[in-house]
Amino acid sequence: MNPATLRRLLVPLAAAAALGLFVTVAAPALGFHWDPFDRTAKRLAAMEARLADAEKAATQATALARAEADQAVRVDRHHSTVAEAARVAADFTSHSGTPADVESLPADCAARLHDADRRLCALAPDLCAAEAQPAGRGDVAVPPADPAEPPDAGGS
Repeated sequence: MNPATLRRLLVPLAAAAALGLFVTVAAPALGFHWDPFDRTAKRLAAMEARLADAEKAATQATALARAEADQAVRVDRHHSTVAEAARVAADFTSHSGTPADVESLPADCAARLHDADRRLCALAPDLCAAEAQPAGRGDVAVPPADPAEPPDAGGS
Protein backbone atom coordinates (compact mmCIF):
# COMPACT_ATOMS: atom_id res chain seq x y z
CA MET A 1 0.00 0.00 0.00
CA ASN A 2 1.31 3.36 -0.83
CA PRO A 3 1.44 6.22 1.70
CA ALA A 4 -1.21 8.32 -0.04
CA THR A 5 -3.79 5.54 0.13
CA LEU A 6 -2.87 4.82 3.71
CA ARG A 7 -3.33 8.51 4.57
CA ARG A 8 -6.74 8.52 2.88
CA LEU A 9 -7.83 5.61 5.09
CA LEU A 10 -6.35 6.90 8.35
CA VAL A 11 -7.82 10.43 8.21
CA PRO A 12 -11.50 9.28 8.16
CA LEU A 13 -10.67 6.60 10.72
CA ALA A 14 -9.13 9.21 13.04
CA ALA A 15 -12.12 11.50 12.53
CA ALA A 16 -14.51 8.66 13.38
CA ALA A 17 -12.49 7.85 16.51
CA ALA A 18 -12.58 11.50 17.58
CA LEU A 19 -16.34 11.66 17.02
CA GLY A 20 -16.81 8.41 19.00
CA LEU A 21 -14.72 9.79 21.83
CA PHE A 22 -16.76 12.98 21.83
CA VAL A 23 -20.03 11.05 21.92
CA THR A 24 -18.94 8.77 24.78
CA VAL A 25 -17.21 11.41 26.92
CA ALA A 26 -18.44 14.90 26.13
CA ALA A 27 -22.08 14.27 25.17
CA PRO A 28 -23.18 12.86 28.59
CA ALA A 29 -21.39 15.75 30.27
CA LEU A 30 -23.44 18.13 28.13
CA GLY A 31 -26.70 16.40 29.15
CA PHE A 32 -27.25 14.09 26.17
CA HIS A 33 -28.36 10.57 27.10
CA TRP A 34 -29.00 7.45 25.16
CA ASP A 35 -30.80 4.71 27.09
CA PRO A 36 -32.56 2.46 24.61
CA PHE A 37 -33.53 -0.19 27.22
CA ASP A 38 -34.75 2.32 29.87
CA ARG A 39 -32.30 0.99 32.44
CA THR A 40 -32.33 4.22 34.41
CA ALA A 41 -36.05 3.99 35.17
CA LYS A 42 -35.67 0.33 36.16
CA ARG A 43 -32.79 1.16 38.51
CA LEU A 44 -34.80 4.02 39.99
CA ALA A 45 -37.82 1.75 40.62
CA ALA A 46 -35.61 -0.88 42.25
CA MET A 47 -33.96 1.73 44.49
CA GLU A 48 -37.35 3.13 45.50
CA ALA A 49 -38.53 -0.38 46.44
CA ARG A 50 -35.38 -0.95 48.52
CA LEU A 51 -35.87 2.44 50.18
CA ALA A 52 -39.48 1.58 51.09
CA ASP A 53 -38.35 -1.77 52.56
CA ALA A 54 -35.61 -0.05 54.55
CA GLU A 55 -38.03 2.56 55.91
CA LYS A 56 -40.48 -0.17 56.93
CA ALA A 57 -37.71 -2.13 58.68
CA ALA A 58 -36.53 1.02 60.46
CA THR A 59 -40.07 1.78 61.66
CA GLN A 60 -40.46 -1.77 62.96
CA ALA A 61 -37.08 -1.65 64.69
CA THR A 62 -37.97 1.66 66.33
CA ALA A 63 -41.31 0.29 67.54
CA LEU A 64 -39.61 -2.84 68.86
CA ALA A 65 -36.97 -0.82 70.70
CA ARG A 66 -39.64 1.43 72.22
CA ALA A 67 -41.69 -1.61 73.31
CA GLU A 68 -38.63 -3.26 74.85
CA ALA A 69 -37.79 -0.07 76.75
CA ASP A 70 -41.37 0.20 78.03
CA GLN A 71 -41.30 -3.45 79.07
CA ALA A 72 -38.01 -2.92 80.92
CA VAL A 73 -39.57 -0.02 82.83
CA ARG A 74 -42.59 -2.14 83.74
CA VAL A 75 -40.38 -5.04 84.87
CA ASP A 76 -38.24 -2.70 86.99
CA ARG A 77 -41.37 -1.19 88.54
CA HIS A 78 -42.73 -4.68 89.26
CA HIS A 79 -39.49 -5.81 90.89
CA SER A 80 -39.32 -2.69 93.05
CA THR A 81 -42.96 -3.19 94.07
CA VAL A 82 -42.31 -6.83 94.99
CA ALA A 83 -39.19 -5.85 96.94
CA GLU A 84 -41.05 -3.09 98.80
CA ALA A 85 -43.92 -5.47 99.62
CA ALA A 86 -41.41 -7.99 100.95
CA ARG A 87 -39.81 -5.24 103.09
CA VAL A 88 -43.23 -4.23 104.46
CA ALA A 89 -44.09 -7.83 105.28
CA ALA A 90 -40.67 -8.39 106.88
CA ASP A 91 -41.00 -5.19 108.94
CA PHE A 92 -44.41 -6.22 110.16
CA THR A 93 -43.66 -9.86 110.88
CA SER A 94 -40.44 -9.05 112.71
CA HIS A 95 -42.33 -6.82 115.18
CA SER A 96 -45.57 -8.75 115.55
CA GLY A 97 -46.24 -11.82 117.56
CA THR A 98 -48.96 -14.29 116.78
CA PRO A 99 -52.03 -12.94 118.54
CA ALA A 100 -55.10 -15.12 118.50
CA ASP A 101 -57.59 -12.37 117.69
CA VAL A 102 -57.50 -8.91 116.09
CA GLU A 103 -59.04 -7.30 119.17
CA SER A 104 -56.28 -8.69 121.38
CA LEU A 105 -53.53 -6.85 119.46
CA PRO A 106 -51.55 -4.31 121.47
CA ALA A 107 -51.95 -0.71 120.30
CA ASP A 108 -48.43 -0.49 118.88
CA CYS A 109 -48.87 -3.75 116.95
CA ALA A 110 -52.21 -2.56 115.57
CA ALA A 111 -50.56 0.69 114.51
CA ARG A 112 -47.79 -1.26 112.76
CA LEU A 113 -50.43 -3.43 111.08
CA HIS A 114 -52.30 -0.34 109.91
CA ASP A 115 -49.03 1.21 108.65
CA ALA A 116 -48.11 -2.00 106.82
CA ASP A 117 -51.59 -2.14 105.29
CA ARG A 118 -51.33 1.50 104.20
CA ARG A 119 -47.89 0.89 102.60
CA LEU A 120 -49.12 -2.22 100.81
CA CYS A 121 -52.19 -0.34 99.54
CA ALA A 122 -49.87 2.39 98.24
CA LEU A 123 -48.07 -0.28 96.22
CA ALA A 124 -51.25 -1.80 94.79
CA PRO A 125 -54.12 0.70 95.03
CA ASP A 126 -56.39 -1.37 92.78
CA LEU A 127 -56.37 -4.16 95.37
CA CYS A 128 -57.32 -1.81 98.20
CA ALA A 129 -60.50 -0.29 96.76
CA ALA A 130 -62.48 -1.37 99.81
CA GLU A 131 -60.00 0.17 102.25
CA ALA A 132 -62.74 2.23 103.90
CA GLN A 133 -64.29 -0.94 105.35
CA PRO A 134 -62.46 -2.06 108.48
CA ALA A 135 -61.08 -5.56 108.48
CA GLY A 136 -62.38 -7.90 111.10
CA ARG A 137 -65.80 -9.13 112.03
CA GLY A 138 -67.79 -6.99 109.57
CA ASP A 139 -65.69 -8.01 106.55
CA VAL A 140 -66.89 -11.29 105.11
CA ALA A 141 -64.69 -12.57 102.31
CA VAL A 142 -66.77 -15.71 101.77
CA PRO A 143 -70.40 -15.51 102.82
CA PRO A 144 -71.51 -18.28 105.17
CA ALA A 145 -73.44 -21.12 103.61
CA ASP A 146 -77.21 -21.02 103.91
CA PRO A 147 -78.22 -24.17 105.84
CA ALA A 148 -81.53 -24.30 103.91
CA GLU A 149 -79.74 -24.77 100.55
CA PRO A 150 -77.98 -28.02 99.67
CA PRO A 151 -74.30 -27.61 98.71
CA ASP A 152 -73.56 -27.33 95.00
CA ALA A 153 -72.08 -30.51 93.55
CA GLY A 154 -69.94 -28.58 91.05
CA GLY A 155 -72.33 -28.59 88.10
CA SER A 156 -75.46 -26.67 87.29
